Amino acid sequence: MILQAALETTVLLCFCPAWSVANLRMVGTLCPEGKGWAFTSIILVGYAAGACAKWLSVGPGAAPLAVCLLYAVNGASVTMNLVLQWDLGTQRARRPADA
Repeated sequence: MILQAALETTVLLCFCPAWSVANLRMVGTLCPEGKGWAFTSIILVGYAAGACAKWLSVGPGAAPLAVCLLYAVNGASVTMNLVLQWDLGTQRARRPADA
């Protein structure tokens, strides 16, 4: 059980900086291309399912596990990615073609 928790935590700790770098790159380039909203939405649903599964596994009355915080941070990063995709995509669509 400890090994499973350590591996799950490692996965979440690796994905968090990856999403943060993707968000920073998108802001820096002002280019939303690379990932579609459907792909990112599926990832977000996956994080939500993982967080719910972890929350349910601790049982009634128990304190939520620290790994739930990692799911929340990753979920926030993925949500920010979706917002950036939408915002930058709409800005790009409003720009004149010759700009």
